[in-house]
Amino acid sequence: MTDKRLVAPIGIGSGSLVALSAKPATDLIVFVHGFKGSARSTWDDFIGAIQPSASLDLLFYGYNSRPSRLQSLAYQFRQDMLSLLTLDVRSFLTPTVVGYLEERDGELPREAGLHFVAHSLGTVIVRRALIDCLRSEDDSQFRKLTPRSKLFFAPAHKGSDITKLWGTVLSQLPINLDSVLQIAYPVLRDLQPNCASLNELITDYHALQEHDQRTATASRIVTGSEDAVVEQQKFGDDPVTEYVAGRNHRDICKPTAAYPDPVDKLYQTI
Repeated sequence: MTDKRLVAPIGIGSGSLVALSAKPATDLIVFVHGFKGSARSTWDDFIGAIQPSASLDLLFYGYNSRPSRLQSLAYQFRQDMLSLLTLDVRSFLTPTVVGYLEERDGELPREAGLHFVAHSLGTVIVRRALIDCLRSEDDSQFRKLTPRSKLFFAPAHKGSDITKLWGTVLSQLPINLDSVLQIAYPVLRDLQPNCASLNELITDYHALQEHDQRTATASRIVTGSEDAVVEQQKFGDDPVTEYVAGRNHRDICKPTAAYPDPVDKLYQTI
């Protein structure tokens, strides 16, 4: 076996990647990016920051922000996660990855060691998927999607400022930018404060049984003190938000040598 992580594509989502531990893994951490992020660009720094010898497999889930609404993105994420947990994982992997796994221990960790880490829109996709699973009558399948922890960076459950998602230059254009962006990216309609999708999300959350609400509740919320993009009111029974000084909406989840907090908080959460 190598002493480095094997990084390779996985056949779920859009542009998704796995970064496999150099030794048998006990936990699978699924990372879900935000609006217009990607599996690689949002989370790439985690690959080098988490030691290859740590018994953690990493899955960076990608999706296309452009053509779909929130419910569709959450449905696809839910189906992809359930397939990963219930089907032969080799059907999603390249022969190189299958060979690596067989030499290591033969499997990815399944539901017993599942964790979610998400950013911005990704947190809403994860929460919507979890709540839909918990509301399903098919306990035999959907109850498998019960992560042990959920670490959310800059969650957008209460909405966001669409213009600021694109930066100050676009906000100075002499057009109604919000309307243009919502036509090009329909999911942005689902990120407006007090929109139907976000109101339905909190209503469905409160309709869950108490033990199911715990499954849909974040383990940890981390936001930058300079984040002017997302609304920051508390969602349900989520813990109190932890604010990191000097960090903004985009860099809150990007570890560096000088800013190890995202990895430190991940270790503390799982």
